[in-house]
Amino acid sequence: MIRLYGVNDDGNSVLMRCHGFTPYLFAPLPPDLPSSLPNSSLGAIRQALDMRVRGAARSSMTRDLPSCVLGVDVVSDVKSLTNYHPPGKPLPKFLQIFVAMPGLVPTCRKLVEDGLRVELGGGLGSIMIQGTSYESNVPFLLRFMVDCDVRGGGWLEAPPGSYSIRSSHETRSQLEIDLVYTRLISHPCDGEWSRMAPLRVLSFDIECMGRKGHFPEAEQDPVIQIANVIHTKHPCGEEESVGSIGRMVLTLDSCLPIPSSHVSCSPTEVK
Repeated sequence: MIRLYGVNDDGNSVLMRCHGFTPYLFAPLPPDLPSSLPNSSLGAIRQALDMRVRGAARSSMTRDLPSCVLGVDVVSDVKSLTNYHPPGKPLPKFLQIFVAMPGLVPTCRKLVEDGLRVELGGGLGSIMIQGTSYESNVPFLLRFMVDCDVRGGGWLEAPPGSYSIRSSHETRSQLEIDLVYTRLISHPCDGEWSRMAPLRVLSFDIECMGRKGHFPEAEQDPVIQIANVIHTKHPCGEEESVGSIGRMVLTLDSCLPIPSSHVSCSPTEVK
């Protein structure tokens, strides 16, 4: 599951949980392997990989997983960027391996590098899966962003009927929704989608009673003042303070009034 945090047009904080996207990697296959394998052979490869991955991974990681390897597929429409491929010749074949957790990708990569032989069944004999894996070092979140064309700071849309709203919240987000990642729409940063969301920004500064020549230390240098400003940046560029606490100063002991700011005095750092 991928968690995406953002703000909608109304300025409400949103947590979007995207389900169904799984980590994967590619392993090289023998060039003489048929382009299309029967489901029984693919199942045999998946079971063999699943057994080996479960045995090689930490038990704490796989204990509650029904399967470590969720599926495999033979692909021939991709090619390596590091190896020259002569024009006009068939593209090499790769095995795309889908695993249950991002932490299982390194385990599967090590198995591919060491090599494992798999019986295909159905009179097809066996194959040796061994060699350099591909795209096995791509961070899971980056993999999701690349595959789903998600841009940092861009606009995402969950179409009507594609999501469910959670009645009980697990975070402080004002709205929490769930949807399958394939229903997610990522808009390019053009035209109306190039505008900014009404982001709420908290800026703060902490002042300490420091000793000359020493960097403040919590045990010896008390915090004497914390000032913060909360404001909302709107799409057109204007800024707006948030309520009566938009400009606030927390101070130790006493402080003179500060125009346009709420001052809160405390006798100690704790209170």
